[in-house]
Amino acid sequence: MYNKLEHVECDLFRGLVNLKYIDLSGNELQYLHPDTFLGLPNLQQLNLRFNPGLQIPTDRNFIKSRSLSFLKRAGCDISSVSIETFANVCALKLLVLSYTNLKTLDVNVLKALPKLSELYLGGNPLQCDCQLKEVWRWCEDHNISTGARYEPPYCHTPSEVKEM
Repeated sequence: MYNKLEHVECDLFRGLVNLKYIDLSGNELQYLHPDTFLGLPNLQQLNLRFNPGLQIPTDRNFIKSRSLSFLKRAGCDISSVSIETFANVCALKLLVLSYTNLKTLDVNVLKALPKLSELYLGGNPLQCDCQLKEVWRWCEDHNISTGARYEPPYCHTPSEVKEM
């Protein structure tokens, strides 16, 4: 945490099968190989907050982990995510994408996360349209908390619904 790391080798955590929590927040990471956390069968929480240059791909998996249940990516520059981004984190219960520059989210991203119970999108310039309305409806229908008590998401555009 806050070590100015720019790179993490793909096999850095190899053999640490009992590792449950990794905090790489506040660094200068640019890229993580999708398999970096694959050999960690007990990994439950991954904190990648405040790594502004860390790219999240939209055409392939961001990370692969069968056990990861908490992923925090707040305070980073993410303009979009796709179904492929989180396709290999099926145990994910909490996803934090607050303060990331995210404008919208496809409901199919959520449908690919069957155990998701908390989604935090506060502090983003959300474009409130039919697509985002479908996301909110999905969250409501599936009892997914959207962080309204802590960091409520607000509409940034269009201007008629700004801050709703």
